[in-house]
Amino acid sequence: MEVPGSHRHAYRRACHEPGRACRPVFEAANGTKFIGSRTAGANGDVTRLTVPGGITISFSGQEIRHADGRPLQRVGLIPDLEVKPTITGIRAGRDEVLERALEYVNNLPK
Repeated sequence: MEVPGSHRHAYRRACHEPGRACRPVFEAANGTKFIGSRTAGANGDVTRLTVPGGITISFSGQEIRHADGRPLQRVGLIPDLEVKPTITGIRAGRDEVLERALEYVNNLPK
């Protein structure tokens, strides 16, 4: 999710393409800071293949890297500021990732 008026993005562990694929672009273009929790590192398009016996095999057929060559696949997105939802916050109906992102943005030098 983009925080309006900034170059900061919040994301959750369940983030899927194209969200993960866009991070290297934002990061390289303008130094965007990312707030959230580390993703699983399973990115790229999914290819499915059914082999004899009806067994379906799924795999990622695309390699995505940061602009400087660091891998994303099997590593995941590592946020600049790690924030994870808590059970207490979820039960209270709060979005703690968004709250922390807004706090960060609101405390930036004007």
